[in-house]
Amino acid sequence: MKDLSAPTARKLAAGPCREAGWAAKLTANLVRDRRTDAVLTELGWRVLRFWEHEDPESVADVICAALGRAPHTR
Repeated sequence: MKDLSAPTARKLAAGPCREAGWAAKLTANLVRDRRTDAVLTELGWRVLRFWEHEDPESVADVICAALGRAPHTR
């Protein structure tokens, strides 16, 4: 295992490099998702995106609304 106290390891583990890497990854993910949305929409699909932290019942309500159905009963 590498020594995390080494200056190079510390620099890689935190700081601007890491933040820039995450920013680039998130931007690339957003571009990929928008491209995927466009392809699926062109093929006639309706795209709904949800995050794993969202309340499942709220997600069900959004899906029902998108389908033109009554909201999920609790």
